[in-house]
Amino acid sequence: MDHITIIGGDTRYTYTARHLRSFGWDVDTFQVQGSPDSVSASQLFRRSDAFLLPYPAFNAKGYLPFLQGETILHCSDLLPHCTKDTVILCGRPGSFAQPLGLTGARVIDYEQDEFLTTANAVLTAEGALSLALNRMDCTLWQSRCLVTGFGRVGKQLSLRLRDLGARVTVAVRKPADQALIQALGMRYDTIPRYAHSLGEYQLILNTVPVPVFTPEHYSAMDPGCVLIDLASSPGGIDASQCLKRSLTFTHARGLPGRTAPATAGRLIAEAAIRTLNRKEEP
Repeated sequence: MDHITIIGGDTRYTYTARHLRSFGWDVDTFQVQGSPDSVSASQLFRRSDAFLLPYPAFNAKGYLPFLQGETILHCSDLLPHCTKDTVILCGRPGSFAQPLGLTGARVIDYEQDEFLTTANAVLTAEGALSLALNRMDCTLWQSRCLVTGFGRVGKQLSLRLRDLGARVTVAVRKPADQALIQALGMRYDTIPRYAHSLGEYQLILNTVPVPVFTPEHYSAMDPGCVLIDLASSPGGIDASQCLKRSLTFTHARGLPGRTAPATAGRLIAEAAIRTLNRKEEP
């Protein structure tokens, strides 16, 4: 298999296409930001059995996230063209993976690629720090920062902040994480019972996809604190609570595609190559 069609997506998928072509792949693009359509809607399913969809693959209504609107292509439009030979690589297909899989198509969530997800955590952390610097009125060096969560992104964030000289507290639930955080030279706290005052922080970065603060917690925060939510929607920080208290808040989803599209696109291409090469192995 050496042909793939990329359908939808932001600028990072233009770089995905370029990288795949550099490895000798024949690549078509349709409604990809920064790339002219090399195939029409009526021809989408005539050349290729491999399709690369964006992250996330579908919105809540089942439409692919095209930049020109949500009515161009629906998940149901793919079903008649799927066979047992079809491979669909996509990011977080959710419930739409089931009807696609029932056609016999192989649906692969590239978010499950360990190399890609770990590398994307690095891109997310770097993007978050850039965002923080643009919103804060002080340096990260010697600033008091709280990171909630110690998963892939939380680890990358807290370690980078520590290395930049920030005074880092990481809020978690598991005692094992607390021990590791302390061993790495950082202070730990506990979600949702914070032993340390939330009013001391100049920057709060959340990576937990469920609420991590109560209304009382928001009231305790310093008015000058910058809050950035990196968790998937709906996130862990309540935007309405921040608005009531005039706290600087950003829900920063999809940072790799916004701050490092070339690297993010290359990583997606490499994950696609690994996946499709494994498919062809005897």
